[in-house]
Amino acid sequence: MGQINRHEIKCYLREIHKQLPLPRKRKRQVVLDLEQSILEYIEKNPDQSMDDIAKHYGSPDEFSGEYIASLDEKDIKRTIKQRGLLKKAIIIGLAIFILGTIVAFITVVIHNENARINTYEVAVSEDSQ
Repeated sequence: MGQINRHEIKCYLREIHKQLPLPRKRKRQVVLDLEQSILEYIEKNPDQSMDDIAKHYGSPDEFSGEYIASLDEKDIKRTIKQRGLLKKAIIIGLAIFILGTIVAFITVVIHNENARINTYEVAVSEDSQ
């Protein structure tokens, strides 16, 4: 691979992966396609450095920005809607969990109040006769 090591490519791809606001499956496919393209580019141009790769494909910011700009309005709306639904599902799930925890706590407290054992002090005295 010439002057580029695998770790540099992975770091570059990881940064792009972080910046793409896409569903997980689609994001993974974009990054895999880009990785394949980079590897093919390196095969054809073995003396390239990572800086040359970044110039050819763009920095992670540039690549992500250009990819987002290339999406049509329908894709962007779908992505935003999916993220909104995911956030709502997480919030509802957390609310149900918290409510369930509160109900369980109250149930335990009430049960313990009803099951409390009353203790009595018994004084034993010896009568001296």
